[in-house]
Amino acid sequence: MRASFQRQRMTMQREFNSLIEFATDIAEKDPRALSDLVRMLLRPLQAEMLIDAAQKGKDLDAPSIDERGFFWDEQYRMFGLLLRTKRRRKDIEIHLNRDVILPWPWERNRLIRALSLIGKGKEWGRWKQDEMNHLVHVWLPWGISFVGGGNHSIAAGILGGEGKIIPTEVHDMSGIFRIVCCDGMNYMKKKDGEKIAPVTDPRVAAVFEIGRLMHKKKCGAW
Repeated sequence: MRASFQRQRMTMQREFNSLIEFATDIAEKDPRALSDLVRMLLRPLQAEMLIDAAQKGKDLDAPSIDERGFFWDEQYRMFGLLLRTKRRRKDIEIHLNRDVILPWPWERNRLIRALSLIGKGKEWGRWKQDEMNHLVHVWLPWGISFVGGGNHSIAAGILGGEGKIIPTEVHDMSGIFRIVCCDGMNYMKKKDGEKIAPVTDPRVAAVFEIGRLMHKKKCGAW
């Protein structure tokens, strides 16, 4: 059992290293393309969350994507120490057909209703932002958008390929790179190498370190 676990961990690290090498090659050619790589790596996760309510129905687990534990469990304890710079809301527009926005529609019937009614040619017409309902926080430099409200209608906009959102809040989280690093096996404190948490997804771990490259090259998602 232990040997199987170790093989799995080594496989994850190889995948992580390959992605970081890929990101480094991109950064040498044009670092602005790193935001495209973040989209590529997180799009499968977005699709997974969108499928969940349809696939699991009433057995759907509690939502699992939020700001408190995206990279590792209880990351909020460390991210919460950062000085998080709020930029003006209107600096940024999130394009639902392109950018990394991670809704977690949890209720099957509400998702059916949103998909059936919202969009070009449907009863409620084209997707549009509802500032009272759509709560979205953007994390820079990655350009990851976490959804705090309006999950089902935002899912409809993503799947319909239409709509833009002005975020509720925008936070620059670049300060985390002075505190934490990741080697594909563990997230660790930069100061002394103390382990914070094991890596559970090599793609998400790679996204964390790609953010470091984006910050270094001064080429965030916006």
